Amino acid sequence: MSTSDLRERLRRLLLIIPYATRHPGCAIKDLAQLVQLTETELIEELDFLLMVGQPPFAPDDCVDIRVEDGKIYVDLDQALDKPPRLTAFEALALAAAARGMAGGDEGTVSRALAKIESALPQQLLPI
Repeated sequence: MSTSDLRERLRRLLLIIPYATRHPGCAIKDLAQLVQLTETELIEELDFLLMVGQPPFAPDDCVDIRVEDGKIYVDLDQALDKPPRLTAFEALALAAAARGMAGGDEGTVSRALAKIESALPQQLLPI
């Protein structure tokens, strides 16, 4: 998968959980259309999301998404319905990873990186 494909997949995945949480029982067909996937591709992404969670990855630490009668329900969204609050060092690590992904791109990753860096204490920023 190319970097742009991975970015697009991440964007979709981060949209699916909050949308399905806010719209319990949304139709697979409607959400697939929203995220520009086929219904089969969406179900594959939902299967992948079942493996997303917080350590130590016990069953109640993972996202719980289920499909019943063609409708999607999220029982445990693991707080992925809103941005997390990061410590300064977590934000620095995220900024370092984003810097590597951004390359010379002036797109979404670069804008997110600028926001992260503007919130960091100046002494933590790279020279």
